[in-house]
Amino acid sequence: MSTQIDNFTVTEVNNAVALGGVIPSTVLTLSPNSGYVITASDFSLKNAPTSPVSSVVFSQDGSNVLMTIGFDGTTVSSDLSIPICMAGKSTIVQVNLEVSFGFNVSNATSSLAQSTINISGPYNSTSNVFTSIFTADAGFYFSNNPTCTVTAGDSNSYALTGSKTFDGNMNLIAVTFSATYTFPVADVTGDEIEVVALAIALPDAAPVKVRSYNFTNIPFSTAGETRRFIANGTAGANWTLTINNGATPSTYTSVIPSGGRDFIDVVIPAAFNTTYTFTLSGDLASTFPQANPFTISQAGDIATLSTNLVTVIGSTVATSGGQAIVTSDTVTEKGVEWSLASDFSVIAGFTTEGGTNADFTSSITGLTVNTSYFVRAYATSASGTGYGQVLQFNTANAISLLYGNTSTFVCCTATQATTYYILSGETFLSAGTILLANGTAAPDGYYRELTTPIP
Repeated sequence: MSTQIDNFTVTEVNNAVALGGVIPSTVLTLSPNSGYVITASDFSLKNAPTSPVSSVVFSQDGSNVLMTIGFDGTTVSSDLSIPICMAGKSTIVQVNLEVSFGFNVSNATSSLAQSTINISGPYNSTSNVFTSIFTADAGFYFSNNPTCTVTAGDSNSYALTGSKTFDGNMNLIAVTFSATYTFPVADVTGDEIEVVALAIALPDAAPVKVRSYNFTNIPFSTAGETRRFIANGTAGANWTLTINNGATPSTYTSVIPSGGRDFIDVVIPAAFNTTYTFTLSGDLASTFPQANPFTISQAGDIATLSTNLVTVIGSTVATSGGQAIVTSDTVTEKGVEWSLASDFSVIAGFTTEGGTNADFTSSITGLTVNTSYFVRAYATSASGTGYGQVLQFNTANAISLLYGNTSTFVCCTATQATTYYILSGETFLSAGTILLANGTAAPDGYYRELTTPIP
């Protein structure tokens, strides 16, 4: 067993001593945790030894410290508890790093010379290794991004960062590289970091051109919005953006400033079924890399409406409809649809009632007796289909009754054999009214529930 103390552990030793025996000399091993060191000279007793302890000596054994406890020959007559109070400490390891900083440059200079860098720090701490600026010579730029790489050593111990500097024409002319290092548990030598920074000559008399644009090409909100158009290119390039929605075109003209970016905030009003055409003109690059002109649409006015309450519910029929249709579009089709599922994953049936925005009534037919259904109104236009709220209803339970004009029943005529009824109550006796299967009132007369339903 071992006991953890201040970033080192003490290995426990157990000796079995018979009654009357003498306690043997005992050695405890003190071992430092990773990243720490301990030294024998840093350990001592707090108080002088007392019987049966005769001596306590601390000695170095490599990275460990041995604590040797001597006893005075006192015999053991019972269980003993022998407290020994020591003082000591561990020290965090100081780690050294040796790393070679080098570079491969062309038409550029480094603010830091190639050298071997030596730094040190406590275990698990982080320190800066170097920061160097690589600058292209006058008349040159970096056509490819310079790189900074750990070419020898554990790259996971390094954090490499870089920042870029551009001229007024968005040419990359300088890169600043920095490196930090997190110290491991032991000294490190032989690491290498290399920067590659190759600059080429700037084009002679580069033309002043608009090179590209940034604009989010997704449909505009029907509620209206503001969206930024950014033109990218050479400082001094003229550009014009024309926006045409089929009415009066609007234009915006500007000149790209130093920094190579210019913009306009395009305001789109609330509208439906509108298409905007954007045309960029001016000092454009001869081979322009993006669509020009391009179009963006604004969604149509999908109808809103309400579903009528379900009435005249029979065993196989019901009546619903729709009202309060609101849309700027022309409705081309409307009606109701019904389903056995509330999410309308499967449509059981539907009606079509023509193409106006007026309220309407629909007859729902072909239903199953004593079944739960869901119904919703719909209205379709060029913008899409809108739906009313979902309503639930249950078809009635059909029952066979014998009908007669008098209390004397004669069974059964052809009409009686094919006529079914529905009840306002669950049974014939509990029903307050008797209806035909289509939900209309049954004729006045006498009714009797058949023991055996009419087939």
